[in-house]
Amino acid sequence: SKFREKCWFPGVTFFQGAEFSHSEFFKEANFNGAEFKKEVYFIGCSFKEEVQFNSGEMNLGIVDSAKDGNIKFNDIVNFTNASFKLVNIDWNAVKGRRLIYSPNVYASIIKSLNDLGRYRDADDAYFEFRSRSRKEAPPKDWYSLVWEFITEKSCGYGVKPFRVFQWWFGMVIIFSLFFSRKGALQERIQENLPLKLVGKPFSNRFRDAVYFSISTFTKISLSNFAPTDNRLVVFTVKVPVYSFTEKKWNRGIFNISFLTFRLLALVEGILGWMLMALFLVCLGNVYIRYGKGK
Repeated sequence: SKFREKCWFPGVTFFQGAEFSHSEFFKEANFNGAEFKKEVYFIGCSFKEEVQFNSGEMNLGIVDSAKDGNIKFNDIVNFTNASFKLVNIDWNAVKGRRLIYSPNVYASIIKSLNDLGRYRDADDAYFEFRSRSRKEAPPKDWYSLVWEFITEKSCGYGVKPFRVFQWWFGMVIIFSLFFSRKGALQERIQENLPLKLVGKPFSNRFRDAVYFSISTFTKISLSNFAPTDNRLVVFTVKVPVYSFTEKKWNRGIFNISFLTFRLLALVEGILGWMLMALFLVCLGNVYIRYGKGK
């Protein structure tokens, strides 16, 4: 069927199964207050403009089947205050800004997708809901807002474990750059000899720093490298300084330093344990559920 004009079904009750499969709605489709007592099918439908299901009730919800063609929404989808018993829908059809933000609707969709064993779609829906909640209904206190931001970017609210792995990899590279500075690491050249600073070109220092950084991040003890008590110089400021004894201007050099390399290694080790624990928790949470769905 093709609905070329606005299609309105406000307050209509469908006592038997409703079949809208493969229909095309060229204008706005309004099902506000409509009640579906039995199955309603929108398989392969195409909505060219906004579609609304405000305050409607669906016994089985929107049924979608990849085999027969996915439902397509080209504009805003409004399910605000709609009540779903079960929603079987291709999440890719409504994700993003097409779906008007509503906590109740997101909760219904997430629960239905989990009940159907479609855990990846449920995780994507949960991530989108939390991300949009932070932006559209942000916490009032600043520390909750900061925590929401950190949990989104670090692990995707617990449903994107490989984000943690990306942070782990990035941290190793950053700390490797720190430990590749001259005077950062001591090396034991031969067994039973004391550790000492060894002058090397940057490429060799960076290779050793990556080796040391990975071992520190994973808490694997290595006896041939150790951090020094030298301070990490973040940057150097050169300013003119007048010498009264010499009665002339000289170039003054001021080093803006940070932690010692020994303390920096301690910080990296703590971060490594935290990220490793977070990664394992998220990975277990995600893949244990995925395993149940097989």
